[in-house]
Amino acid sequence: MLEAGFTEDDVDRVLWRNPVEFFGQSGRLMIDEAAEAAPDAGATFEGNSILRGARA
Repeated sequence: MLEAGFTEDDVDRVLWRNPVEFFGQSGRLMIDEAAEAAPDAGATFEGNSILRGARA
């Protein structure tokens, strides 16, 4: 979009603010809580790393 001449504000609005506003209408989108609950990079579940590409 930037290469096509759109401003950074336009890109931010289309790819971030609009979706957050839309999905936020459900009352179930909690951005702040998701950031706080980010998994530990070394965490595992049944011997597999939780994060894609992470090595246990």
